[in-house]
Amino acid sequence: MKDSVARFDPLFGLSEDSDIHWPALRRAAPQHVFSNMPLDHSVAAARGKLVYLATPFRRQVVDSKGRFSRRRAIQAAARAQRWVGALAVERVTAISPVALSVNLSAGPAAKIDPMDDDFWSRWFTPLLTRADLVMVPPLEGWAESEGVWREALVAVARGIPVHCIGEDLP
Repeated sequence: MKDSVARFDPLFGLSEDSDIHWPALRRAAPQHVFSNMPLDHSVAAARGKLVYLATPFRRQVVDSKGRFSRRRAIQAAARAQRWVGALAVERVTAISPVALSVNLSAGPAAKIDPMDDDFWSRWFTPLLTRADLVMVPPLEGWAESEGVWREALVAVARGIPVHCIGEDLP
């Protein structure tokens, strides 16, 4: 992920090493980062496009001792998948690396460490860079998620709009 963020416009002064500060990103890229976006507006903008669903993972999937919890990972994937499904009903094509990656943990892929940021960053970047829009649903922990932050930075650097949805699914 470092190489994709290294290409980030230095004018913004933000990188994956920066503290997470959404207001600064919105000020730096007001034409690309939209907060409290009504779901229906985002859905209308997303129809006919490929949407990358950015959802929190790392902090959501560890137990009180900081160990990876498969049960929590499945729950995080289910939350992401619920959004993918709701968007599909609205005729929006959305992909969720969290939902995909958790389902990859069987068979030969079981050898992949689910907490290996370097591996997963390289794995999701082609999905992210081909997306037309990044949607950040209001799931618990999204604003503090380093992964969601990195994904937003990469998107903005490539001119991909980021919609931070302001309401949960009905």
